[in-house]
Amino acid sequence: MSTRNYVPRLIRGGRVNFSVKGHPKDGQACTVFDGLPNPSHRSANQWYDVRFDDGGFVRCNERDLQPIKVEDSQNPSEAFGNAEPPAEAVKSR
Repeated sequence: MSTRNYVPRLIRGGRVNFSVKGHPKDGQACTVFDGLPNPSHRSANQWYDVRFDDGGFVRCNERDLQPIKVEDSQNPSEAFGNAEPPAEAVKSR
């Protein structure tokens, strides 16, 4: 049996729209706070903690979040909001 490193699709600090019909915060923008452990390695089962601009938190499934892409950004690192910078690649000799 082989193990693969699973990485959630949405990154910490990324801006997303929350969309759950009937929820009081439906349609509001929020920030991904953290991706939760996902033993199945399937995006359909990925859960996230997100923080709204008013300070509220919610735990939701990936299907309830749509990434917000900043189209006119001059800096590619800002393309998905205030995301954490990617780790630098380590070259082996």
